[in-house]
Amino acid sequence: MWENQNIIVLDLEIEHHPQTVPGEWENRVGLGLAIGGFYDYAHGRIRWFNRQNLLETMRELIRRWPIIITFNGIRFDLTLMHDIAEAELDAGPELLWGFRQMRDSPRSWDILAEIWAADPASQRVKGLNGLDAIAAANGLPQKTGYGFDVPQWWAAGDHARVLNYCQQDIYILKQLAEKLSRTDGRIERTTSPVYIRYLHSDGGFLPPWEPTPAHASDGPDAPAAPADIHAAK
Repeated sequence: MWENQNIIVLDLEIEHHPQTVPGEWENRVGLGLAIGGFYDYAHGRIRWFNRQNLLETMRELIRRWPIIITFNGIRFDLTLMHDIAEAELDAGPELLWGFRQMRDSPRSWDILAEIWAADPASQRVKGLNGLDAIAAANGLPQKTGYGFDVPQWWAAGDHARVLNYCQQDIYILKQLAEKLSRTDGRIERTTSPVYIRYLHSDGGFLPPWEPTPAHASDGPDAPAAPADIHAAK
């Protein structure tokens, strides 16, 4: 699905444990970038980036302006890339502006953000919308590690393990995105399903299938509460 199209699936791993960084998850620069990668449908493989080629990667993505599939990417992954480029790599204002525009454009498909928009009250439910929980509820492979362990692996020099973990996240998210194309935007969860916009097999976005009242969630609408930025990790 989506072979040779300008679509990527992106994820990254942090270098430092949040509890060792002032400001914890809000201090994206302090968390650092261990490794990032994206599955590139245009080339049929994963491509990797780190601090050394971060600016080059950002320039290429701005030039291509692909559909970017992430899970909490707007609030975290893409913003971490932007913040490190700004604070530590002397990125110019034009590059940073272009990257923000791309991050916030309709072509940035953050599946977790879509879930929260469709079901704001679920932001309060710990563990409900994490990638591992969503994968399990939808019959997809689950992760074999835990994101909090990544900084320890990285510090110990076990870089291959970190790459394998990141690759696993990318492929789980890829499978989830492809499944949404087949289910018309329906995501199963341990409580009730949620319906989000989805990417059609032709590479265009479609609105979610609208369930009838008999199939809709009975839960009352509620205002969104601040959610932990690491809910997806």
